[in-house]
Amino acid sequence: MARKPIQVTVAKRERLTPNLVQVTVTGEALADFPTGFEGGYTKLVFLPDPDSSEPGARPVVRSYTVRRFDPGARELDIWMVAHGDTGPAASWANRVQAGEEILITLPGPCRKPSPDADWFLLAGDMSALPAISVNLQELPEGARGHVVLEVVEEADKLELEKPPGMELTW
Repeated sequence: MARKPIQVTVAKRERLTPNLVQVTVTGEALADFPTGFEGGYTKLVFLPDPDSSEPGARPVVRSYTVRRFDPGARELDIWMVAHGDTGPAASWANRVQAGEEILITLPGPCRKPSPDADWFLLAGDMSALPAISVNLQELPEGARGHVVLEVVEEADKLELEKPPGMELTW
């Protein structure tokens, strides 16, 4: 089932690392955004440039992980890998300013690790970093296991909140 896009406004853009940008969006349309979907995905809809001479240009849609949602403030944080200006999403993430509007969809399903597991293995590249960081925060305090994260460069390593029994390898 297709999810109808909603319009939100960029509240701020923050570069977390050389290759990771956090975009915070806000707006009344987030009143219908469900809670508990951190780690799930939303889709950003990049509309064609109205000044473009490209005939038949269509919107470009990309999926991004919901890092944080505050329903009271109606704020949604999305982490985006933004290395270079090679695509519509990375280019947008590198230049977007507060006050700009964008269309997003309501979230897709979340796949969370079972809190009852005996041991956990979480692995991914930078595009998986927001979901893995959400999952680490939601693991029980006594969780044990290993996390392997691949980053573009050393400066992309972040301090992640995790149970003490989870070993982290960058």
